[in-house]
Amino acid sequence: MARKKGTDKTGGRVKGTPNKATAELKDRLKQFLDLNFDPAVEAYLRLDDKDKVLLYEKFLTYALPKQSAGTMTVTDTTPKTLKVEIVPGKKPVNSESDIDLTRE
Repeated sequence: MARKKGTDKTGGRVKGTPNKATAELKDRLKQFLDLNFDPAVEAYLRLDDKDKVLLYEKFLTYALPKQSAGTMTVTDTTPKTLKVEIVPGKKPVNSESDIDLTRE
């Protein structure tokens, strides 16, 4: 029988308590990966370049956080003036650090 909405939870795992089976499986997988790291590297080195890139790309999904789309809210809609000055002989802009953002 389901408990009534708004009543306290009784019994079962306390919130935040890790699942023992999951923790045990993670430990066993970690041991397996540790024991087989060198053979895996040797197998990786035997792959052709295309497969190395595919595997490397797959590993990146576990090493780097996934990016999510951001949103921006504009509250100041007052028109702004942007002054662009082309100076002969100046080096081209290659990064943000090459841009002078000082206001006049």
